[in-house]
Amino acid sequence: MSETIKGRDGTATLADGFLTFDFGFSARLAKRSRQSRIPIDRIHQIEYRDDTHLLRVRVRGWSFSKRAREDGCSFRFGSPDGYALAARLVDITGASLAPIDDTPSDGRVAVPAAPTGAYGVRPLPQPYGVSHEGAEALAAAWLEWLGFRGAEATTYSGDGGIDVRQAEWAAQVKNYASSRTVGRPEVQNLFGAASAESRRGAFFTSGSYTSHAVDFADRTGVALFRYDAVAGTIRGANGAARSLVATASAAHSLT
Repeated sequence: MSETIKGRDGTATLADGFLTFDFGFSARLAKRSRQSRIPIDRIHQIEYRDDTHLLRVRVRGWSFSKRAREDGCSFRFGSPDGYALAARLVDITGASLAPIDDTPSDGRVAVPAAPTGAYGVRPLPQPYGVSHEGAEALAAAWLEWLGFRGAEATTYSGDGGIDVRQAEWAAQVKNYASSRTVGRPEVQNLFGAASAESRRGAFFTSGSYTSHAVDFADRTGVALFRYDAVAGTIRGANGAARSLVATASAAHSLT
């Protein structure tokens, strides 16, 4: 089975046990290479940066350089399609997924750039909890805290189950009891509705997720979040969401 995705740097193909990057003209000049053909069984870590849609794979034995950033290969997608490939690689290789670390070589910490503008303020704890409508507003506020400005709760029905929209994201919100779970069908429905709008899917719940829901989300790039309105906290329930929370937390800690 072969998968090919077009990106800013050219095309990325997953087939026959290899991840192949065929670079376009500009990328060839920068990388001094027409192609990188990477054995999938030698990939030990996968990194992704959501704001620039940059994928980087770490490969055992790829380079003898002492600089960690040179032990693999990077590819710019310029769209969320890159995350779908990253999730697929995680599923195939069992490798870990991490946000890209762009710490400068002199040891200074680089402030991650917000995906679509300045990061929003952290939502305040709600001592008495929130209503279903309040949960949607809370999810929109958390999206802005994550760096995706312009998130708004939808105000009409017939929206395919989408409760919050932002330029890049379509989110569904379930204000559940902590013991209640979100299953794969709900995540799958969100993925279909978000894809129809050319947006990425984000799911917010105060409950939890089944393992099948997490597996599906990891394969398709849906971000799964768990929020606690009373405590005023949020955490990622899968790799995509954990990466976003980690990036936003680092940025907020430096402001």
